[in-house]
Amino acid sequence: MMLPRRQFLYLSVGAAALSGPFSALAQLSDTRPQPTQAERAAMSDLARAFMEKYAVPGFSIAVGHGGTIVYQDAFGWADQGNKEAVSPENLFRIASVTKTITSVTIFSLIEQGHITLTDKVFGPSAITGTDYGHPPTIRG
Repeated sequence: MMLPRRQFLYLSVGAAALSGPFSALAQLSDTRPQPTQAERAAMSDLARAFMEKYAVPGFSIAVGHGGTIVYQDAFGWADQGNKEAVSPENLFRIASVTKTITSVTIFSLIEQGHITLTDKVFGPSAITGTDYGHPPTIRG
């Protein structure tokens, strides 16, 4: 099943909501917060439902707090043919997630008055100048 970009973004926001169960744990400053067994089961159920709905062969999740991973789990297959299970150490491509991050960053800079939508980013008279390329790769 193909996952449309808009649906992927909605699901990404939903995944961010997974941090909700950790809000009470985040207030504990002396100990490393750990999800309860019920929270672990809920995250596992969400991951498996996502995988089933979109025919995702492998899935990995990590939740961090204060620079430390407090929960990680992996589901499905890293290599279906060889029946190699996914582990938290497997690397996955991030698809088009960076486009969303870039968009949020750009609009934050616009709201703060640092740039405008008509500003040039690359090129001799642009924000970054020729630091990230030189003509003819950059068009002025």
